[in-house]
Amino acid sequence: MWDKAQAEDQLTGKGEEFGPTVRALTAAMQQVGYGNLSGRGRQEMRDTATRTEQRLPTLFARIADEGEKIDVVSSEQGRAVDSANEYTGALAAADPR
Repeated sequence: MWDKAQAEDQLTGKGEEFGPTVRALTAAMQQVGYGNLSGRGRQEMRDTATRTEQRLPTLFARIADEGEKIDVVSSEQGRAVDSANEYTGALAAADPR
């Protein structure tokens, strides 16, 4: 939208400053991996899954015994998908049944 406004010479003085500022901020966030799941975040997801399995062993035993499935739902955002994958992978490792 900013590019279109600039092309049509419709930006105010503040608008002229806005585009380059946002682009610089976006570039800085990309360099540090903003929006991505960090190594610590991955470990926290795995640890949470392991604790969940340890705290609810009868629940997971019943699910396995009855052949039930566990549905995992997340947003489509990369970090949310990564979190879900880390959690479910660790849960499956903690109780492969």
